[in-house]
Amino acid sequence: MIEKLKKMKKKPLFFLLTLLIVGGIGGTIALFTTTVDYSNVFSTSKYDVVIKEKFNDEFGTKEVNLTNDSSADVIIRVNYNESFVKKAGDENLILNNLVSGSSLVTKAWTEAFLNDFTYHDGWYYYNKKLKGNSAVQILTAISLNEELLSNDELKKEYSDADYELDFNLESVQASEAAIKKIWGYDISITGDEIAWNF
Repeated sequence: MIEKLKKMKKKPLFFLLTLLIVGGIGGTIALFTTTVDYSNVFSTSKYDVVIKEKFNDEFGTKEVNLTNDSSADVIIRVNYNESFVKKAGDENLILNNLVSGSSLVTKAWTEAFLNDFTYHDGWYYYNKKLKGNSAVQILTAISLNEELLSNDELKKEYSDADYELDFNLESVQASEAAIKKIWGYDISITGDEIAWNF
């Protein structure tokens, strides 16, 4: 019986000793464990695609350039709005630019605009990548359609009106996947040329 008691006393002692050893190792591991937060920073190239205009506040010179001042190639589309605005008391009266289907203002589009852009869904899509640090000029001048304005009634209606020609430009990185995701169109890029599949 005494031997049985001695064996029983050894079990708790063995258990206590095992617990101290495991606790000591765990504590030592905790002392040498550390956590570090490290941020992965990715930078993108500068993105700066703008419309640059040269206009003398009168009819004649009106140069419009679509300019990519960043280093990355982009794909662009542009549209424009035009109207005559006339003061009518405290309000502005918007007059149509078209009379009998003809424009009151003649726009001198560049060869690039006439040949390298495709019109679809209210936008003119450039058929090439707009390379980094480059531009494409689309307009050189505007002038009044004197033939239409020789009509005395039209002259009177438009005499105090201001002509407004505003351009809107959108650009996306030069990637087939990006165009599909953002504008919803399938394109094919071969070198610098773009084939639009509307």
